[in-house]
Amino acid sequence: MVKRRNLLHFNNGARSERDLGDLVTKVFEKAAKKEPQPLYTFSLPLLS
Repeated sequence: MVKRRNLLHFNNGARSERDLGDLVTKVFEKAAKKEPQPLYTFSLPLLS
């Protein structure tokens, strides 16, 4: 429920795409440090 509301909030355009991009970048940086390539490279095309 909460996740769906957050998605709607992002899609609403209340936050700019750049802010969302910064958030995604931070998540990827953490993921890249913790895990090797496979998950990182698999997720990137889906979000971009």
